[in-house]
Amino acid sequence: MTEREPFDRVAQGRRDIEKRWVKYRADRVARGLPATKAEESGRKPAFIADPEVQAFWFEKAESLGLLDDLNRTDARRVAKRLADDATAELARRVESDGPATPPLCDDDLLLAFYEAEATRWRARAIRDRQVAAQHDELAADAETALAALLHKFGRIK
Repeated sequence: MTEREPFDRVAQGRRDIEKRWVKYRADRVARGLPATKAEESGRKPAFIADPEVQAFWFEKAESLGLLDDLNRTDARRVAKRLADDATAELARRVESDGPATPPLCDDDLLLAFYEAEATRWRARAIRDRQVAAQHDELAADAETALAALLHKFGRIK
């Protein structure tokens, strides 16, 4: 801890956790497996692992007004999505314009973020409607079974 940088308990906790799991992850990689079970199942991480990179994207998201009234966990998720969306937009631009593509400005970041957010929420709405339809079918099946039982026991005719 120095005069310039106050002690960051959260960052230190992440470093300690990372140290604790180094041997386990190295053992998995040596056996030819992905480093974590989450990677093995194909899940994308919800947060940025490197504290310095996370701090950069956290500050960027905050300066763009994306973190207003969010708790720490939700803010970390937004920062991760912003970083992913910016990377995807930059890769798309490099692919179409070549390596001389200028860096993304704040407006470009916001456009990429909100475009991807809209896509994510639309996809989630589709999945939610599918789940709701399944739940309606299951409820109808349960009501049919209930009516059959009530009829069998003579409670309804």
